[in-house]
Amino acid sequence: MMEGIISGQNEREKEVRNLLNTYLNEQRVMARDLKGNLGKFGNSLSEGEAQRVKEFQQMIKEILAKQTERKDEVISKLKEFKKEQKVLASKLKELLAKGRDLRIRDFKKMLKEFKGHHEERLARQEERKLEVRQLLGERKKGRN
Repeated sequence: MMEGIISGQNEREKEVRNLLNTYLNEQRVMARDLKGNLGKFGNSLSEGEAQRVKEFQQMIKEILAKQTERKDEVISKLKEFKKEQKVLASKLKELLAKGRDLRIRDFKKMLKEFKGHHEERLARQEERKLEVRQLLGERKKGRN
């Protein structure tokens, strides 16, 4: 039974680690794109292309807004993970405090609750992945 809790925790830790790695990779891609567009922006400034300059400024605003949104999502996920850790610890302490009165069904009920929360989180994560893919696809189309 403890294996179920430990494997669930390991899986959640892996999710958070993957989320952070994805976030950092997105930041690198964004930095590379901004660096590439900076040269074009400089050329447009020197050539006096006001419309092109405005387009670049708008693009930068959109990128910064997406960065902020993604950062908030990562922070939210980390807070959620921390909260789950605290809940798990308190529930386990509560179960241990029962001592001999500890019942298997209490433990199984707790495992079922954690599994339900985990499945909900995975569903939200998949939805977010689709949104990010769509945004990246739109961004690529916009650059071409």
